[in-house]
Amino acid sequence: MAAITDHQAFPQPADSNGIIWRYMDVPKLVDLLHRSELHMAQLRSLEDPLEGRYTATYRAAYDSHVRQLMKNKDLQFSIAERSETFMRASLYVNCWCLQDHETQGMWRVYGGAAGVALRTTYSRLVSALPPDVYVGQVRYVSPDHMLYDGNALQLAMIKRHFFRDERECRVVKWQIQKKLDGEHGFDMDFDRYPAGLGLHVNLSDLVTDIVVSPLAPAWFHTCVTAIVDRFAPGLQVARSSMRT
Repeated sequence: MAAITDHQAFPQPADSNGIIWRYMDVPKLVDLLHRSELHMAQLRSLEDPLEGRYTATYRAAYDSHVRQLMKNKDLQFSIAERSETFMRASLYVNCWCLQDHETQGMWRVYGGAAGVALRTTYSRLVSALPPDVYVGQVRYVSPDHMLYDGNALQLAMIKRHFFRDERECRVVKWQIQKKLDGEHGFDMDFDRYPAGLGLHVNLSDLVTDIVVSPLAPAWFHTCVTAIVDRFAPGLQVARSSMRT
């Protein structure tokens, strides 16, 4: 098994053995350990309201091009907007931070005093994933310079430059729902698309260790170790290097 990495919408890091982190609270850790599934969040459910959206300039150019191809200058709806809506409903992502070391900022935003982080390498992540998902680095671009080459999967891999400090890499799954009546085609009622999916992984193949937040009290390490031993014996629990 291995994820797809040779796709134009998914640039790869210079060092495939670079360290990556996934910060989370303990309830999410328990869910991960219990199910052995990475949570894939629907693109439109993410916090940034502009996640997965075209810029207004690109949307206008896209629609103009389509009208010319269709020879229909009186098209009453935006093809770009419909494409965007479809992709934001059917694309699912799992996010990691590509950085050699943990950071105080990421702990405060995503972990807190009751948080942990999965630590592994980019290459281990790729190898542990099924072959029907994509992995790559997010590109951070000024809103005035966001360009797309026509491949809609890029909507999951381009973010505004305000988020550059996250240094994100993403696992992406394109999950299109079929029509409920069994007819050929896609379900275009996007309210029926789930807000999240589970992606099965072998945790021992994926995770190097689980790091406890430096913001946590001393006893919290023992608590996390007990939880991990209950669900996934063999996985290592480490103290944050920020506390040494």
